Amino acid sequence: SVYTAVIRNTGATAAGAFAVSFAPGAASGVGVRTRRVARLAAHTGTQVSFLGPACTAASAPTVTADPAGQVDDSNPRNNSLTVPGSCPSLTTPATAP
Repeated sequence: SVYTAVIRNTGATAAGAFAVSFAPGAASGVGVRTRRVARLAAHTGTQVSFLGPACTAASAPTVTADPAGQVDDSNPRNNSLTVPGSCPSLTTPATAP
């Protein structure tokens, strides 16, 4: 599955380089992946995509912008998002015999 996060800088100044991490969830058996954002101008956003296993309630992924705290951020509490436990169910289409 492809997961795409929109990372926004709502601040008044540009953000220098920082990482964005993707943790697919402990039950997935897959480790944390990281992408680097070189710079993010004030009042702009960028998309960062990751490949990972399909989301399940037992392995809800989390994306975190600036996990190392490199950016001077007035509200670091909004830097992380976990997909809710109610991930969309994945179904296999029926096939004709």
